[in-house]
Amino acid sequence: MQELNRRLLIAEEEERRRLAADLHDDPLQRIMLLMRHMDTCPGVRRSQNVECRKLADEVATTLRRVCADFHPPLLEDLGLGPALEWLVDNVAKSSKLSARLSIDADLRNCEISQEVQIAVFRVAQEALNNAVRHADAATVNARLSRRLQSVVLSVRDDGRGFSLPESLSDLSADGHMGLLGMRERMLMLGGKLEIYTAPEQGTEVVAVAEMRSPRARQSGPHKRAGQIDVEDEAGVVR
Repeated sequence: MQELNRRLLIAEEEERRRLAADLHDDPLQRIMLLMRHMDTCPGVRRSQNVECRKLADEVATTLRRVCADFHPPLLEDLGLGPALEWLVDNVAKSSKLSARLSIDADLRNCEISQEVQIAVFRVAQEALNNAVRHADAATVNARLSRRLQSVVLSVRDDGRGFSLPESLSDLSADGHMGLLGMRERMLMLGGKLEIYTAPEQGTEVVAVAEMRSPRARQSGPHKRAGQIDVEDEAGVVR
């Protein structure tokens, strides 16, 4: 089952890569061509031309962002660290959040499998999106570190937080679909996702996965109050 889930994850990322390439190679290129032709269009007033170019530029910018969200080229070309730096910097520039990232020095030269890099990046992406859209936070801090042979991502915001549900299945009923998506990604790698939150206390999401040869974990770190360890279906601790 874990191997099947791993293949599904790979297939999903391949589809994301294809969609990003299709958007870049057709609609985005057509918009760029349209912008070049605007200056030579007869019978168009200068004010109209300026407004049209502004709208076209906004559409092009949006398409570039969508392409990058689907498949960030930095992740494939330069690895997890630079991709996370780009992601956090983009959040800081496009929102009112003060967003920061720290990466442990001893992790920068570690070899991390592509599957783990993708999964950790997607968790960071979803956690940051939650902080921007739902948490009503002012700051968010992300950290990438090493724990023995595992890579650990922590994303913590100072937002409104929420009450932990009675069971893991209630996350869906409460509208926390993104958390379930993070959980599935980590379980596919034999990793784990930990959630620390309480009303008005912010939220911290911690993702842990082995760097090179992910295996299902039989035990985890000691749980603390206000934690859901979503590796365990019954793992709600108050």
